[in-house]
Amino acid sequence: MAHPAIHRPTPVLRWPADVRWIGIAGLGVTSLAALGAIALAPTGALPAPAAALAVLAPAMAFGVHLCEEFTIPGGHRDWAAAYRPERAAELTPAHLWRVNAIGALAALLVGLGAFDYTGGWSWFGIRAWLAYVFTLGENAGYHIDGTYRSSRYSPGVITACVLYLPLTFASVVVLVAGGIVDPVSVAACAVVGVVLFRRLIALSRGRALRERADQPSTA
Repeated sequence: MAHPAIHRPTPVLRWPADVRWIGIAGLGVTSLAALGAIALAPTGALPAPAAALAVLAPAMAFGVHLCEEFTIPGGHRDWAAAYRPERAAELTPAHLWRVNAIGALAALLVGLGAFDYTGGWSWFGIRAWLAYVFTLGENAGYHIDGTYRSSRYSPGVITACVLYLPLTFASVVVLVAGGIVDPVSVAACAVVGVVLFRRLIALSRGRALRERADQPSTA
């Protein structure tokens, strides 16, 4: 006799319901990255003292961007729900905390992994770092396109334009001009960064919907 399949609810990590704390956490990431750069700069293990600041700049920019999205002025969740009503159900606090926690951790890891700590660059690490920078450029495109299509301010678009876009452009120019990364690798990093960014968002949205479906009905 066949037994009915047992439904196992999706495990849920209890994230804070108030998403404004994401922006506060973002400023913590910015501060942590800045302290890391200050600590690494005088060690002599990097290609140049300024290199620590350069590779941790994405983490600092990411934290400031989160502050604009969720805290000062905030409102990204409401804007996104109005911009794409068909996806409003996916914008749970868990989804927003999850994708941004992963983004913050990745920013710190790729920054610290860009070096070989013997005075040079890590071949794989600097490419992973550049791929991450391209995810920031992709995110900037989302905010700019969303602002244009919705005819409303998208919380995050200012830091995306002021920080993400210049950082993406400058990274490519400096790395290619310095012979650190070749143009073919730049193209590959762009593709990988964009694909990973979109895949992460899609996976987290799917999990958010499963978590919502597992919640008991209040009717």
